[in-house]
Amino acid sequence: MNDGTQVAIVTGGYGAIGLAIARQLAAEQFDVVVAGRNEVQARHAVEEIERATGREVEIAGALELAIGLKPSLTVTGVRFANAAGGSRPEMATFERLEARVGLWPLLSGEIDIDRLVVIGADLLLERDENGVGNWMFLGESPANAESAGPPTIPAPSEVVVRGSTRSYADGERRHHVRIDSLTAETTRGETPLELVFSGAVNGQPISLRGRVGALRRLRDGRSFPLDITLTAA
Repeated sequence: MNDGTQVAIVTGGYGAIGLAIARQLAAEQFDVVVAGRNEVQARHAVEEIERATGREVEIAGALELAIGLKPSLTVTGVRFANAAGGSRPEMATFERLEARVGLWPLLSGEIDIDRLVVIGADLLLERDENGVGNWMFLGESPANAESAGPPTIPAPSEVVVRGSTRSYADGERRHHVRIDSLTAETTRGETPLELVFSGAVNGQPISLRGRVGALRRLRDGRSFPLDITLTAA
C-alpha cells in the first residue's frame, strides 16, 4: 500500500491454525484480514437474532474479520425474513455490511461501531390489514412499542449507504426511496450530523445536503433541528 501498511490475508482463518497465524501477523504490525466462513460463529449470531425477533435470518456469503488498530467485520449475503403474511418473503436483504469498531472499547468487552457501510440493501416496511407493522417482532405489540418510548438507535460516527432501496406500504399508500449514495458523518455527542444524499423519492430524482441534529437528540426524543438544501431534478 502507498502508506507503507503491510496487509496479510489469512484464508480459512477461523480455524485454530488460521487464528494463530493471524495473531502472529498482527503482533508483527501487519493489518490482518481473516477471510472465510465461520459456520459456528455465524450460526450463533443467526440464532441470537432469530431468538430475539422470531424471524428467520440467513447469511449466505462470507465473513471477513480485519484485525488491527481499527478492527472491522464484513458480512455478505444477508437475508432477514418478513412477518407472516407479508407481501414478500424478505423484510430486508443486504448484499454487504461492513462495521468498523473501536479497539479500546472492544478490549473491554464493548462493541462501539464508529463506521457502518451498507451496500445493496433492500428494506421493506409494511403494515398488515390490522395495522401491525412488520417491524414488530416477537412478543411486541403496537401498544407496547409506543409505551416503551423512543427506540435505541445505534450512533456510529459515519454511515455510508450505496445502491439501496427502502419501501413503505400501508394499505393503498406506497412510498419508495432509492438511495444511490448516502453519507452521514458526525463527531458524536451533540455535534450536528453532516448529510449528503442522492437518489429518488417515488421516482423523483433528488439530492440533499446539509446538517441535522445529533442522533442522540432523536434517540432521546428531543427537538431535532434541520438545516438542509433539497434539489429536485
